[in-house]
Amino acid sequence: MLGIYIAGDSGAYLNPAITLANCIFRGLPWRSLPAIISAQFLGAFVATALVYGNYISAINWYSGPGNRIVPPADKATAQIFASYPQSYAPVESQVFSVIIPTGLITVVVSALKDDYNNGISKAGGNFFPLAMFFLFYGIGVAFGWETGGAVNPALDFSGRLMSSAVGYPREVWTASSYYFWVPLLMPFVGAVAGSFLYDTLVFTGPSPINSPWLGLKRMVDQSIEKQNSLDRTAQRRSSKTVEV
Repeated sequence: MLGIYIAGDSGAYLNPAITLANCIFRGLPWRSLPAIISAQFLGAFVATALVYGNYISAINWYSGPGNRIVPPADKATAQIFASYPQSYAPVESQVFSVIIPTGLITVVVSALKDDYNNGISKAGGNFFPLAMFFLFYGIGVAFGWETGGAVNPALDFSGRLMSSAVGYPREVWTASSYYFWVPLLMPFVGAVAGSFLYDTLVFTGPSPINSPWLGLKRMVDQSIEKQNSLDRTAQRRSSKTVEV
């Protein structure tokens, strides 16, 4: 919530999965994608490193001096920095426990920021960050049990990388049959699916879904691409895209 308040003109791009969805469906320039995603992963790494530095004494007290333990072992602390699934959860449950909440978050963010559906004027305005707080609280309560609410690839992967760098064993990567790829890749699937669903059923503004041939006609008619680009630019200027 604080990140959205202080982000200003950047649009609070905090989640690589939703950033990708914005490139596909909201006209965020593709040339911006590498820099934004790199900043997200770097920021998450620094943030988790700061958390580790702050709690290193507590970790040593709980697990024993120098012991760095990964779930599901007793006295594990690696779950502070990245998600780890319940031992009973099969891969299918892990995948859907990540895709579904990420898709729901994307749908809600799309609705709140949809000026064509009176989103920002009807759904919070300056209280948008507070609305996102309650959204994430609900998502965490509903979907946090099996996989820890893993909806942000940058936070999960960077936290895993940081914990590996400070001495946690290789189980950081191999635990639960190499579970790490699930929170790294599946949020992208969920975010794209959520944006596709919202644009198909609700959104009436500029979008590939609302373009001839699902946007493929732009490949043969550059005037359509130019007009869509102008429409999206106007949309971004009138209401900055905000994501979490």
